[in-house]
Amino acid sequence: MTPFPPFDRTHLPADRTLDPTQDPTQDPTQDRKQDRAQDSAAHERAAQFQAARQREFATTPPIVVDPGTAARYGARVLDPVTAMRLPGGGAPSPTVYVGERLLAQSNLRMTAPGDAVDELSQVAAKLGVTLEPVGAPPPTDKDLGDAQSPVAELIARHWVQGVQIKPTAENASFAVDAWPVLRGLQDNSRDAAKPLALDHLLTTAPYWAGTPYWAGTPYWAGTPYWAGTPYWAGTGAGAAEYAYPGSGGRAPVHVVLPDPALRARKVDRRPVVAVPDTGLGAHPWFEPGGSATAEVTFNGILLGIHGPAGVDYPANPTNPLDPVIRPDTGHGTFISGLIRQLCPEADILAIPVMHDDGVVPESVLMNTLTLLLARHLEALLTGNPDGLIDVLSLSLGYYHENPGDQLTDAPLGALLRDFGRLGVAVVCAAGNATTIAPMYPAAFASQVTGFAPDQAPLASVGAFNPDGSTVAYFSNAGTWVSTHRPGSSLVSTFPTDVTAAAQASERIEYAGRPRSTPDPDDYTSGFCTWSGTSFAAPVLAGQIAAALAADPAIGKVDRDAAVARARAAMAATIAEWQGQL
Repeated sequence: MTPFPPFDRTHLPADRTLDPTQDPTQDPTQDRKQDRAQDSAAHERAAQFQAARQREFATTPPIVVDPGTAARYGARVLDPVTAMRLPGGGAPSPTVYVGERLLAQSNLRMTAPGDAVDELSQVAAKLGVTLEPVGAPPPTDKDLGDAQSPVAELIARHWVQGVQIKPTAENASFAVDAWPVLRGLQDNSRDAAKPLALDHLLTTAPYWAGTPYWAGTPYWAGTPYWAGTPYWAGTGAGAAEYAYPGSGGRAPVHVVLPDPALRARKVDRRPVVAVPDTGLGAHPWFEPGGSATAEVTFNGILLGIHGPAGVDYPANPTNPLDPVIRPDTGHGTFISGLIRQLCPEADILAIPVMHDDGVVPESVLMNTLTLLLARHLEALLTGNPDGLIDVLSLSLGYYHENPGDQLTDAPLGALLRDFGRLGVAVVCAAGNATTIAPMYPAAFASQVTGFAPDQAPLASVGAFNPDGSTVAYFSNAGTWVSTHRPGSSLVSTFPTDVTAAAQASERIEYAGRPRSTPDPDDYTSGFCTWSGTSFAAPVLAGQIAAALAADPAIGKVDRDAAVARARAAMAATIAEWQGQL
C-alpha cells in the first residue's frame, strides 16, 4: 500500500458556488463549511503527496554494475559527486547508460548539411568528439507495405536511433563518456540537442543483476563470487534472505497440476498479453504452435533483439571453466507461466528483448515496443484482431539522472502513454532495490501522472510475501507504487533444458537405482520457485487478462472499445484505484 491515498492531479477541487435554486430550508452556511473542510483536506493530501515526491526524488538509488555488464555495453555509472551538473545546477542522480552512445529521437535528421546535426557536430568538435549515426533507421512506408499512414507516423514519432560518440584524432587516447558530451551539447546548442538523451540500460529490476537481483544457482555455495563486495550491498540483509532456496530463491520444484490451458474457457477473442523479456524457453506448456510464442512479427519485421531493433546487440559470453545459470535465465518463461496459470485463455507474446543477463539498452526496448504498438494500431485501423494486444507486462526498469524533471515527456514515457491511448493496459514491476527512489517506467504510474479519461492507465506493482498481506522486504515503495501482488516464493514454469556445474551433494547407486540429494542446477522438472517484483507484475497482468476474457465486448475491434474495456478491467482488479477510473 502507498503511505496515503493517491492524489489524482487531473481533478481539482470542485466549484461549490451556492446554487440559488437549492432548498431554502437547508443551511447554506453549514454546506459552505463542509465544502471548505473538504477542500482543505484535499489540499492537505496534495501537499503531503508533493512532499513525499520530493523525498523520493532526493533518494539516491543503490546502483551496482557487474564488470561483465560494464564491458559488454561500455556501461558508465553516473556519479553525482564527480559528474557534470544538471542544467539547473543540481547534482544528477545515479543511473547507468551506454557510455559511448546517445539516443536520438527520429525527429533529429541525420544527413542534410546545415541541419540540427550539422550544428551539433560543430559543437561536438569543440568537445573533442565526433557524432555518427548507428543502428537501423525506422521502417519506411515501403517497408510497411499496406500499412495505414497513421502507423508510419507512429513509428516515425517513437523510433530512436543511436548516435555513436568517437574521439577526434587528437583525442584518440581519451575515454568517451556520453554524459559530459550530452551536457556540453545541451549547454551550447539547447534546441538542437533536444532530441538527444542518454541510452539508459534497463534491467529486469535495476539492481544490476536481474530480478530477483540475487539470482544465480547456487551462488552461495563453495566460494561465493561476491566475496569482498556483495552486489546487493546497500539493500540490507533482510532483502538478501530471499536469495536462498526455501526463502524465495530460485530452486527446482516439481508440480503435479496439469497445464492450465486444458481448462481454458471458450471466449469471443483470446486476450493478448505482451511480455518483452528474455523470451520463451523449452517447456511442455509452450509447445510451438500453441498460445505462447517468442516469434512476433509486424509486416514481416521481427520484433526483439533478433530483428532490426536489436542491431549490434552484444551476446553474453560464457565461462567454460565455471558454467553457471545466469541471473535471468528463464525469466520470461517464468513470467509466461504465471500468466498462463491466471488466464489460460490468454495468448502470450514473449518477445525477447534481452539475453539471460537481464540487461537491455533503452534504444532496443523503445524500437521493439514501437513496432509492437504499430502492429496493434494497424489491427485497430483495419479491424483485424490478429495484431491486437490487450496487456503489456514490463518487468524491467532504470533510475533516471533527473527524476524530478517532467519525465512523462521522456521518450519511453511518451511511448507508453500512446499504448494507453490505444487501449493497452500497461503493468510495470516496481523493482527490488528496497528504495523509494522512483524507478522507470513503473514511476510513470497513473496515480502520479494523472488518470486521463481517454486512455488506459499504467499500473506499477510491488511484491507481497506468501501471506498475501505483508510487503516483501526487497520491494521498492513510494507514491509511484500503485498496488501489490504476490511476488515472493512463487511457483512457475522454467526451461527444462537448463543445467550448469552445481551437482547433488550426495549420490550413490543402490539396487540398480541412483539415489541422491537434489541437484540445484537440474531443472528438467520444468518448474521452480522464484521471487521478485518482476513476478508480482505479471500476476496483475494475468488478473487483468482474465477480467478481459470475461468481457462480452472483447471481440469489438476499435480504439474506444479497447480503452473502455482496459479501464474496466483495471478498475475491477486494482482496489487502490476505486473511484479513480
